[in-house]
Amino acid sequence: VNIVFKNSMDACCAALTWWAVGWALAYGGDTVTGPRNVFIGGGEFFLASSGHYPNTAFAGWFFQWAFAATTATIISGAIAER
Repeated sequence: VNIVFKNSMDACCAALTWWAVGWALAYGGDTVTGPRNVFIGGGEFFLASSGHYPNTAFAGWFFQWAFAATTATIISGAIAER
């Protein structure tokens, strides 16, 4: 039960962090000064944008979140030496 709770908390924390800053740093365009930066994103924190997102944007967010959550559980398993 302890491992299930830990992995669930990892997934929840990963979702909140990916929603708040991860998407913006990875894919966020800078809507204030023009085109997106080629190195790191600077806008769309908390998945906020001046325009409306198409349904494919949320699918992309969920797909990339799965990778972020997987890395979190792999690291926590490594720390637990499993």
